[in-house]
Amino acid sequence: MVHAYAGRADGEAPSRAAVERALAGAGITTAVIADPARHWYYALIPPGTAAGWTIRGIERLGRNHFLGVPAPQRVAPPDSYSTLCDPGAVHELIRAQRTAAETGW
Repeated sequence: MVHAYAGRADGEAPSRAAVERALAGAGITTAVIADPARHWYYALIPPGTAAGWTIRGIERLGRNHFLGVPAPQRVAPPDSYSTLCDPGAVHELIRAQRTAAETGW
């Protein structure tokens, strides 16, 4: 979904710069972890925020999940919610991409 949003729907990974520009254009500028092997992206948002989201094709990780892939310079968890992604921007990006994929737009 992120690659399609960044302009690469052919399955090939776009450049990191292209992904960062696409996410920034969607209002997502912090706290995203990339898994380049799977081409997955984890947007870190405040706990419980996505509980009511009903978008197919996404996986929500919660309190009983662990994601151990911090940036090399990160030595501690985010110190406040202000360093997490804007949940509204994450939700809108997912919703828009799902709608586009389902309608062929």
